[in-house]
Amino acid sequence: MDKSTIGTNAGIVWRTLHEKKENVPFRKLVDEIGLPDYEIAAAIGWLAREDKIWFTTAEDGTLLLSVYQEYYY
Repeated sequence: MDKSTIGTNAGIVWRTLHEKKENVPFRKLVDEIGLPDYEIAAAIGWLAREDKIWFTTAEDGTLLLSVYQEYYY
């Protein structure tokens, strides 16, 4: 895996989260995208470094991910 692959995967993760418009559990994200856990984790790291992803923890300890949604009126 190289930087280009991580960047491509980051785009896939971001678009998937953006379409959901809600908090998405990590496991659901992995299942939906179909990439290995470590590739999704690397993409999440890329997005976190760019401040394009937010993390929340559910009451049961599940990691939830989301992106900033912009709305124009």
